[in-house]
Amino acid sequence: RAGLSDAQWHAEKCALLYARLLDAQDARAAAGDEISAVKASTRAELARRCGLAKETMLQRFADPGLSLTTIAREARLSQYHLIRVFKTVTGVTPMQFLTMIRMDAALRLLKDTKLPTAEIANAVGYTDRTAFFRAFRKVHGCAPSAVGRQ
Repeated sequence: RAGLSDAQWHAEKCALLYARLLDAQDARAAAGDEISAVKASTRAELARRCGLAKETMLQRFADPGLSLTTIAREARLSQYHLIRVFKTVTGVTPMQFLTMIRMDAALRLLKDTKLPTAEIANAVGYTDRTAFFRAFRKVHGCAPSAVGRQ
């Protein structure tokens, strides 16, 4: 917070969030142009459905039962169509995106809390600690125990 009052700090964070939301909106509009569909309305609809898939993953990433089938159902697309369109829009598959969300949340929890690693794994949607450790090492390049805690 570096000497800022609570109101100033919150105002700054809100301004940064607003800027990121505007960037995301611009990126979503531009990503729709990358989708290979003849009609512009179809491209826009597929981009919107990718947005639904992203929202589902962001809201429910801690659910260990969240699967590609569930995400595709929420986006109202087949699994295969979702993978194809989502990768065109974001550059990664839906499951890679979900893993990134989970690993970012795990990193924040490791840095900001004193929770045991097993609890953090459960909190971000992993029931298998080994799978969590493997995914964390793949994304962040180190073991969860190597992350500095406060």
